Amino acid sequence: MILSWLVYGLMVSTLLSAAGWLGERASRAQGWSGRWAWAGALAGTVGFPVWAWLAPSSPGSAVGALPGAYVMEALPPLVAQPSAAAGPTLEALLVLGWSAGSVLLLLWLALAAARLRVAEREWVATELEGVRVLVSERMGPAAMGLIRGRVVLPRWALALEAGLRRLMVLHEWEHVRARDPQLAVAGLLVCVLMPWNLPVWWQLRRLRLAIEMDCDARVLRHTGGDVGCYGALLLEVGERRARLALGLAETRSSLERRIRMMTERTTGRRTLRALALAGVAGLVLAVACETPGPTEVADPEPRPVGLEDVQSMIRLRPASPTGCAPAVYVDGEGIPAGGIAGLTPESIERVDVFKAPGAAAQESGEACGVILVITKQATAEQRAAADALKARIESDMRKRRTDGELATTRQRRTVEELGAAPTFTPMTERPQFRNVRDVQRELMRHYPPLLRDAGIGGTTKVWFFISAEGLVEQVRVSRTSGYDALDEAALRAARQLEFTPARNRDRVVPVWVALDITFEVDRGEATPLPREPQETLEGAERALRVAGELAKRAGAAGQEAPRFTPFTERPQLKNQAEVDALTGSLYPPLLRQAGIGGTVRTWLHIDETGLVTRTAVHTTSGYPALDQAAQKVARQMEFTPARNRDRVVPVWVSLDITFDAKP
Repeated sequence: MILSWLVYGLMVSTLLSAAGWLGERASRAQGWSGRWAWAGALAGTVGFPVWAWLAPSSPGSAVGALPGAYVMEALPPLVAQPSAAAGPTLEALLVLGWSAGSVLLLLWLALAAARLRVAEREWVATELEGVRVLVSERMGPAAMGLIRGRVVLPRWALALEAGLRRLMVLHEWEHVRARDPQLAVAGLLVCVLMPWNLPVWWQLRRLRLAIEMDCDARVLRHTGGDVGCYGALLLEVGERRARLALGLAETRSSLERRIRMMTERTTGRRTLRALALAGVAGLVLAVACETPGPTEVADPEPRPVGLEDVQSMIRLRPASPTGCAPAVYVDGEGIPAGGIAGLTPESIERVDVFKAPGAAAQESGEACGVILVITKQATAEQRAAADALKARIESDMRKRRTDGELATTRQRRTVEELGAAPTFTPMTERPQFRNVRDVQRELMRHYPPLLRDAGIGGTTKVWFFISAEGLVEQVRVSRTSGYDALDEAALRAARQLEFTPARNRDRVVPVWVALDITFEVDRGEATPLPREPQETLEGAERALRVAGELAKRAGAAGQEAPRFTPFTERPQLKNQAEVDALTGSLYPPLLRQAGIGGTVRTWLHIDETGLVTRTAVHTTSGYPALDQAAQKVARQMEFTPARNRDRVVPVWVSLDITFDAKP
């Protein structure tokens, strides 16, 4: 979703940049200020996305599929099937980059402000041309200050002739009087909010140039239009390359635009030109306003999950297809449940959904809820009938709540006794799942990785004690999967389940229910290999096949394959104690706790110094986790070099590494 917002922001800022450029030219044609066109473009660049995010959707677009209510005949077992682990999402990386850019830019501005604050201590206050100014060694000329504006002049400005110095002071004072420093800082803050948005940086540059042009025009009006003297001052300051941007000093291109603006002669058709430019700017602005913002489908309110919802997510035991449908009323008149499909979202004015059966619903027969729809074409009589029907349903629901409160007192006496141990609880309506998807994610998260990688699954039958409010208050293992780690993972996931309350006729009741939670591995991804005795003929043939496969793979990868090397003196293991300790520490804990062990026959390539340079699995233990641990152990082994008569030689040897689960 964040990517959609970035694209939307770029589109809007580009259109507003075009509108700002046209608006400034239209203002200049009439002799008006041009900076407000760019201030508006910057404000719109931030305002449009915020408005699109906060503005409520129209009634027609807000109406989606109407929620139904369904009865489940039996609680289905939950089945966890692991999927590939996902890394950071693109949206997470975009948000991280956006945040980092804004923080770094804000820190840079804070550092610049702190440095300016330190330098200000050395400035000298004086009065020139009736204006109080600060004199620095090299900084300026500039106008600065967010709350109280100040004029800063460099020391060399004091040596200018009186006319030029007066123009310089007047220029900077005009900036202070018009609050130009505050406007420039506001534009810079927009860039801090959207550092990735290149059109925003261009808008800021154009805003600062427009501020200078507007100030030039005001100064010339006050001084009687002495363009030659004022232009000479601009060139003088440009050669000095003053350090602050908001002042007389600008880049060469900006300085050229300012001088052209001062010397430009207006034509008699400037009003017509301004109107044409303003009209085009209005069209571009209208396109920006009509640019559709990103949309996302909001999560619906929690509701009971129907059989068709659950079947798409988990594996079900055969269940009865019988059920019930909600009663539907359109403009106060009952219609078949399927008739609502003929309505279009644009024709619907209001939808009220009552999930509990009401008095009006009972009139139409057995129903799981009531849906009241009022269309835009409804007459006054139809609206009155619909309002009366709604009032009857609400009255019935209030009565049911009152009856429920009276029953709660009686139920509270038996809840403690009922919750003491799993027992049969009479009910006419079983609890229904509310958050199957959340529990599926919890199952994936808690599936012990080593058991999953080893292809080990299992089913744990869990008892749930569900309160009258639908909350899971107790979970207990009814039948173990055979693995403590799987049972613990099942209980953790079970605590996250949410249910609708069980009902016994017309009242809610606390109940015990049993549910199978299954951890299952796709056998196409991880299939335990059978373990075979290596001393048999079949074991030897299998070892040769494995060696052949290793040779093919090594040849394809350009590596040396395991092969026989003649030697007269075998390598001897030097760090036996260290290897024993390492074997124990690398033994996968979940496999050891489950009593699962095995032997991995490993190929080791030992070089002339006795170091293990390559390893490969000769014969698997049947469990990938044990095979990986064995190779880690093998890489830490140290040997004496093998010798062939009087010289050391590199050799391939095979070695059994055993993980024994027995204490």
